[in-house]
Amino acid sequence: MQSYHRPQVEQIIHLVTERRTMRIVAITGPRQTGKTTIALQALTLLLKSGYECRYYAIDAPVRAPFPSAGPAVDVDIVPIGVTPDVPWLIRVWEHARLTAKTTARGLVLILDEIQRIHRWSDTVKGLWDADRRSSCPLHVVILGSAPWEMMTGVNESLVGRFNAVHVPH
Repeated sequence: MQSYHRPQVEQIIHLVTERRTMRIVAITGPRQTGKTTIALQALTLLLKSGYECRYYAIDAPVRAPFPSAGPAVDVDIVPIGVTPDVPWLIRVWEHARLTAKTTARGLVLILDEIQRIHRWSDTVKGLWDADRRSSCPLHVVILGSAPWEMMTGVNESLVGRFNAVHVPH
């Protein structure tokens, strides 16, 4: 039996796999609208298409399958006792970057609840720009329940670097 996928799943897959306009995919919307389920359904389909993927649940310090995404998808975790911060984000990104360079289609890095990392947008901007200059095949999907303007902060703009996918109630 095939599970139901909201239209955003196909939109995310298209944005991630579109090579000409490679940008960060930002999935935003209020809490409890299905952002994580949508991202994990897209992840499952990307895996089936031959993409390597890493999913980090920044707000969940335990490993757990997500059966609502289809086949159970295991996630990378933030170890208990570790507070995700900018150095943590840089380490995760650099590891993803190395993996992306060794795979045929690159790597899809999904960061759920990114807004929990203080000053994340400054860091993502710098890392993303460096990856574009070096043609690194790292595809990035970020999720957050805060409005995009609040997530990115008033001091930093990611304009031109992302495609927004809004998930309403």
